[in-house]
Amino acid sequence: TASGSLTNTIAMNNVGGDVFATATPIPAQAAGATVHYTVTADNDLPDQSVSDELSFSLPFTVTVQDIQGLGAVSPHLGDEVITTGVVTADFGSSFVIQDGTGPYSGLWVEGAAAPAVGSLVEVRGQVQELDSNTTVTGAQINSAVAGSLPAAEVLTTGAAAGEEWEGVLMQAVNAACTVSDQTTLNWAVSNAGGA
Repeated sequence: TASGSLTNTIAMNNVGGDVFATATPIPAQAAGATVHYTVTADNDLPDQSVSDELSFSLPFTVTVQDIQGLGAVSPHLGDEVITTGVVTADFGSSFVIQDGTGPYSGLWVEGAAAPAVGSLVEVRGQVQELDSNTTVTGAQINSAVAGSLPAAEVLTTGAAAGEEWEGVLMQAVNAACTVSDQTTLNWAVSNAGGA
């Protein structure tokens, strides 16, 4: 788990063709750990070749709420994570998932085509802050099954702009449209506390 300090040796066996696998499991590591390794190949000449040092990180399996945290920046910023939620909005290569209801239950996901709205998904990726939104980037979708949309939170437009409602499905009642731009498809509504 320390770069440049590779003290363990694990034998590999040919499991068919050009595919090799470890003869014994790589020792278990804690979530968030980074494992560093090289591969050494010997042949009959005898000759030996050693790869450059490579690494992989083990993800944290956490809830959307854990990823959001209670501040403006995620406590998991930069971490590889696995989380689950229901797809509530589809924007092509980015989408929104929600885990339950209430504050801090929504999360943006980027880098994978969105499953159908209403799908319960498990996603894996790196937590970043993009355009002031906590986002799982480089996303992989591990699974997608039928789910059900959470109830929309009824909020004033002013309250909806708060950090705790980022990515949360919401409804603004009796809101007037204050901006409508057909060219950029941007719009804004207001019912109390700002657009």
